[in-house]
Amino acid sequence: MYISKNDICNLSRIPVSIDMNPLYLASCDYVMHKNIDRVTCLLDLFTKNSNFKNLEELHSYNNCKELKLISAYIFFLPWFHDKIFNSPEDKIKDKAFLKFSAEEKSKKITSLIDSISLNGFDTSRFPTRQGGVSGYFLEKNSKRKFYVVSGNHRVSAFFSLFPDMNIPVILSNISHFKKRDRVSRNCFDKDGNFKTVKYEECSRWPAVLSSQISETGAQKIFSSYFND
Repeated sequence: MYISKNDICNLSRIPVSIDMNPLYLASCDYVMHKNIDRVTCLLDLFTKNSNFKNLEELHSYNNCKELKLISAYIFFLPWFHDKIFNSPEDKIKDKAFLKFSAEEKSKKITSLIDSISLNGFDTSRFPTRQGGVSGYFLEKNSKRKFYVVSGNHRVSAFFSLFPDMNIPVILSNISHFKKRDRVSRNCFDKDGNFKTVKYEECSRWPAVLSSQISETGAQKIFSSYFND
């Protein structure tokens, strides 16, 4: 299975097109200038400016009290979870790409770009359970986007080098997720692969069924990945 760069809708939980993705922009800068210090400065600037406090800010909605009550650092996707991990005892936080070491990220992304430039995009060289890039499709009004679960760095590195090519991806499998993520089995097909998440089926999403969030709030989160 292959996707283009325009299919991608996220950087971890941050809803953003690839052309506005800070990791991709930093990767493109490295391809052009080969200067890791420039990459570090670009990523450091992003971390200083991305001070999301809650899901209202993360998903760019104003006056949405429901999302304002949920911390931006809580790992919560309404089609994926049946509850909001918002209490101290849950301790399920997700700060990926919300707060990070710019120096560490710059070393990782530049190393990937150098490796792909030299060896091509060989998924066997990536020591992960799922290899390459994994994720699943979101669908709204017959329009589809690919939500990257694993491989945010690889996607940015690949498309900074080959913007007009398609990248191979696999569907996330239930075996790829940690038990602490409390995965809803209804998200997966009989083979354990993540099913396409459809906007029109919002009323059947786990968090809506469990009354953790309203259909409207869930739809707002979903629509942000389509820049709606």
